[in-house]
Amino acid sequence: MLAWPVFMPSRFLANARLRAAKPCKRAAVARALELLVVTCVTTMVFADPSPLVSVVLGTIGATAVGLVAWGVFHVNSSLWATTRSSGRPPKSIVALTFDDGPDPLVTPAILSILAQEDVSAAFFVVGQHVRRAPELVQRVHAAGHLVGNHSDTHGFRLHIAPRATVLRELVRCNAAIFAAIDREPTLYRAPHGFKRPALGDVLQQLGMTAVGWQARGFDTVENDPAKITARIFARLRPGGVVLMHDGTHGRGNRLATLAALPRVIAGVRQRGWTFVRLDELLDVAGYQACLPDVGKVPFASA
Repeated sequence: MLAWPVFMPSRFLANARLRAAKPCKRAAVARALELLVVTCVTTMVFADPSPLVSVVLGTIGATAVGLVAWGVFHVNSSLWATTRSSGRPPKSIVALTFDDGPDPLVTPAILSILAQEDVSAAFFVVGQHVRRAPELVQRVHAAGHLVGNHSDTHGFRLHIAPRATVLRELVRCNAAIFAAIDREPTLYRAPHGFKRPALGDVLQQLGMTAVGWQARGFDTVENDPAKITARIFARLRPGGVVLMHDGTHGRGNRLATLAALPRVIAGVRQRGWTFVRLDELLDVAGYQACLPDVGKVPFASA
């Protein structure tokens, strides 16, 4: 069944297909580590090795498992996907980012605070939310903020899904953003910060870069604005990226986030730091280069 067809520039799909022919290097590394673990376990179970060999094999297997886990769960690891989380020092600048939106109640309130404080930010949006409220993404873009990709559904299954599903999630979110603001993002933040081995190859195929963070206040679960602010400044350093949330996924609210945001802005300025937009801090292009449009082709996912 086709879902929500949009019209994308033909070069978008052509570039994705062209890059798809490149070898999946990170996925191959993951398969090699997986094979190494299986080989070590199988040898230990069925070959009856000596105690010394068992220790060596166990150490190798545990190291391989740990390496895979570090690449997946460490938000700023570049093992499976090249990830940026800070600018190059020395820089007395920081970037403010928001995830999980747009939300019809929270996003406008955050935009109002940012406008009052004259702060530019980046919003990593979820494709299905963009399709429900494209006008909110248009407001974000019109206010001068950056729009990035935060997957199409933000589902936890994305972390164990096959490569084709990961690609579809990113492409559909990019399509929703493009339909709203006529821009194709270059920056992606993985839901929960988890990056499976296939992600790096998908990002390379789409010409995108993963973004992590340096400091967050756990504002999805914390209801005390003071604690949110304190957690952020416990980790934040010049050149860092701050993570907050404007999306709720239909659960709870972001009243604590709205209360903490002015405190975070004031705290950054009291330290003599300056807010810049994320693409400026990372010194990257926030959107794909605009090429001559040679026609529109329909894009839809099954």
